[in-house]
Amino acid sequence: VQPIYITYSIDISLYPSKQLWRKDEFYSLMAPSSKRRVFLMQSPTNNLFAVDSKVGNTIWSIEPPIGQGGIRGLLANENTVFIITTLNVNAYKAETGELQWSTKLGNGHVGIISQLDSDILRIYYGNDIHEIDTETGEILMSYPKDDTLWVLNNIVLKARYPFGIDAFVKQTDEFLWRQEQSFFVEENLVPQNLNEDVIFVWQKPASNLIGGICALDLKTGEYIWCRIENFNSVMAIDRQSEYGYALRDDNMLLTINLQTGNTVDERNFFSKNLPPLAMESSPSIIVNNGNVIVSFIELTE
Repeated sequence: VQPIYITYSIDISLYPSKQLWRKDEFYSLMAPSSKRRVFLMQSPTNNLFAVDSKVGNTIWSIEPPIGQGGIRGLLANENTVFIITTLNVNAYKAETGELQWSTKLGNGHVGIISQLDSDILRIYYGNDIHEIDTETGEILMSYPKDDTLWVLNNIVLKARYPFGIDAFVKQTDEFLWRQEQSFFVEENLVPQNLNEDVIFVWQKPASNLIGGICALDLKTGEYIWCRIENFNSVMAIDRQSEYGYALRDDNMLLTINLQTGNTVDERNFFSKNLPPLAMESSPSIIVNNGNVIVSFIELTE
């Protein structure tokens, strides 16, 4: 059995899907930006590429110094792309790939989850949370993680034992609400937000599959909708159209209305232009400027 590395960019507005470009590479981490570019971390070399999302041309590429322990996250905003490693956060100019700053996080050997929250880069680093200024790399504050599941704007979500979630105001620790059904957070399964009021969270995986997606209202603590079904990718969010895109375990690419959770479109990801295959690991998926980009490893004999 031989692995084949494949990355497709698909125009999802057409039926059947139109392949815009293809690269015979696997990108374990991908990050969209608000401009017409995406950032792709090649596996296993860990080279970083800025790519035109419409045509697939490489705008720039660098070999970032990773050091011992490897890469743990890739995030981007309009101006900057952030590489989170076991020991540091490195920030690069989105236009050129030039290093802007580097900030030491710790000595490694811990779980690491990274999050962009407005102009704050928040790193859940083992038993601590570090909040970093995205412009300067300065650590603005650090505090114990304790039972914290997620922080967004001024709301802190904490695990309530034996089950459930409690929400508090970050600045005052004022209690807001309680939800009996919790959600799952790990390095590659983090909440995603549509706006300041709604986040999308994951139900506990079964084996290597994601067990479901739910929309949680941060104002009330109520779940707006849930889809309890197995997915082999996280959901890529297009905030402009308010659609989400995810690969179900039967390799159907779903377009989901993020307001209602209803299926807008369901199609076989592997159309006549996209051959059927077996995937070695969970695919990476992002959406940028109306294009869905999926990277995976095909197993062939």
